[in-house]
Amino acid sequence: MKIWLFQYYTDSYDSITEIGCFEWKIKIDKRNPTKPKKIPLVKESHKLKSSSFSRNIYFLEENQNTLFVYLTTGFALSGQGVIYQYNWNGEEFIKQPKKIFSIIR
Repeated sequence: MKIWLFQYYTDSYDSITEIGCFEWKIKIDKRNPTKPKKIPLVKESHKLKSSSFSRNIYFLEENQNTLFVYLTTGFALSGQGVIYQYNWNGEEFIKQPKKIFSIIR
């Protein structure tokens, strides 16, 4: 996680308001019960600073080579959340082009 922050947020450490870990909450879809929904659920977090505009980063390490990053940005009752998957190749994290999850609040 430190390597990911260094690689992707070197110039904007000061803009991060909260950092932590999340996990998937599995929810059964009423329309399609064979395909459950995955919803991110923040488990642990540390507030770094208070601001009217937030930029929060949460991590989920699936295994040694796969890291999911949940980025939320926006004001208190509005904004967006996006989850991307990153793969570790031994030297750096490579971002997968497809979003895993996206929500607009």
